[in-house]
Amino acid sequence: MRGRCIILLAAVFMLALQGCVVPEHPRADDAPALAPPALLGLGLAAVATGAALRLWCNDGAADTVTPGDWINQDGTVTWLGHSGFVVQMAGQTIITDPVLYETALTRTSLGGRMARAPDVSSLTKLDAVVISHDDLDHFDRATLRALAGRFPQATLILPEGTRLSRPVTGFAHTVRLKEWQAHQIGKLTITATPAIHLSRRPPFLSAPGPALSFSLASGGQSVFFSGDSSYGPVFADIGTRLGPFDLALVPIGAWKPEAFLNDMHMTPEQAARLARDLAAPRAVPHHYGTFRMTPDTPAESLARLTAAAHDSFEVIPLPVGGTTCIIP
Repeated sequence: MRGRCIILLAAVFMLALQGCVVPEHPRADDAPALAPPALLGLGLAAVATGAALRLWCNDGAADTVTPGDWINQDGTVTWLGHSGFVVQMAGQTIITDPVLYETALTRTSLGGRMARAPDVSSLTKLDAVVISHDDLDHFDRATLRALAGRFPQATLILPEGTRLSRPVTGFAHTVRLKEWQAHQIGKLTITATPAIHLSRRPPFLSAPGPALSFSLASGGQSVFFSGDSSYGPVFADIGTRLGPFDLALVPIGAWKPEAFLNDMHMTPEQAARLARDLAAPRAVPHHYGTFRMTPDTPAESLARLTAAAHDSFEVIPLPVGGTTCIIP
């Protein structure tokens, strides 16, 4: 109990200091208004406290299924919960932001799991792990160590500026990318694209590096992975430069209260705008239904995304461990 209190106090202190942080890219002009800087950090700390005390409702939490043989089939995307995906394209297997273990730190800071992690022991191949940024709900050292132990020849892809502790360096290769830089794995092109997630931090904090989103493309297939982001004009730029995309993986959770969180996370309606910016005919929601982080519920987030789609694209909600084809 004492350790949990210390972790909670540290998380509250760090979040309170973030009230003065400025995102790297601007939000949309019509984005929800943010609380004044003096209140922003305190609001984030209050939300984190609610998560640690498990005050937030899990209505609509994702179900978990056991991945089958299809987890090794090309042209598919499998949801691992939160922002974790297995993407199979062009003969390559990529995992994004996997968090498959639960520790005292994640139980406290993320409010505990609403959906259990899937069993990925049937995965037979891994070529790269793509990390959008190193917040705890996207950069899990225990998961990375386990994957490196099973697939040591895989490449770890990170935003440039991300600090990497020695226990996670079990991969054969580590690649750090800036915005718009690309890395080739076989016939698959992985391009680092912008995200809006408090990526400029005060110099006195030993804080995470920048946040990125990613384009994965090869031949006639393309997938966009948002990572963790608010919404802004930069996504229309991504759509113009790299779109259209066959499938968009869009974030719809941890957005309430908007006055405290909209420079880090987008609302479901903004996620719908993101999918349209990318000219994607289909969108898989993520960053919801897995951890009890904020007052918004998974049921509300999914319902609002579906309503905001207005038949302009198909919403594909997956169970944890569920899969969909990149192109139907």
